[in-house]
Amino acid sequence: MIDKYSEIVPTPFDPSAVVPLRPWLVKDWILRRQVTLLTGHGYVGKSLVALQLCIAVASADKTWLGMGVEHGRAFALWCEDDADEMHRRIADVCRAEGVKIGSLGNFVYSCCTTGGDAFFDLQGATSVWEKLHDRLVQLRPRLIVLDEADDLLADDGRVSGRKFLRDLQDLAIKADAAVVVLAHPARDGRAEWHDSVRVRLRLSARGSGLVDDRILAREKSNYASGKDATRALHWEAGRFRTT
Repeated sequence: MIDKYSEIVPTPFDPSAVVPLRPWLVKDWILRRQVTLLTGHGYVGKSLVALQLCIAVASADKTWLGMGVEHGRAFALWCEDDADEMHRRIADVCRAEGVKIGSLGNFVYSCCTTGGDAFFDLQGATSVWEKLHDRLVQLRPRLIVLDEADDLLADDGRVSGRKFLRDLQDLAIKADAAVVVLAHPARDGRAEWHDSVRVRLRLSARGSGLVDDRILAREKSNYASGKDATRALHWEAGRFRTT
């Protein structure tokens, strides 16, 4: 094992070198070159929150839930909604947010709702994932959304979450992108999922009497304080707005 690291030597830091800024896509919330886990029950609207993030990033000047974003290309893989439904949802968000749908040339997405070969199995990444991985590295979007983890895994409960998230981390670094993967709460309840990401967000309902109200919480962030770690949201006209 020692021979494996025999070429590692101490390298003194140049005191005149500029310390690189941390590459936030959304300050304190979502980082490029890292994986962010967005969890929540199936009814709360994770896909919509992620879609609004894609549209904000791909737009010229829009914010995401009141927070500034780094603008650029956004890619999303939707595994739970078909192309017609995504067209409707995108149109609703654009109408409510004052975005011209024709201006979203930087938003690229694919719908994968008909089954087929898994992206990950017990042996790890499949050829299907490897092809998508290589294409995204070429595309180099600022944001990659994967909706959602259960649909990416040929999962009988034995697929390694740590290995899966490491493969996503590899993509984040090579594409220089923020990778946001959506998952149900049972996923982040497993230590290997919680421990394998630098940022974990949770979307939840605010109360039984507030059917259209949600809380987006930054439950884990290795690089941000615990201040201003929630966003109160209300569903209106096909999108969430802050309250």
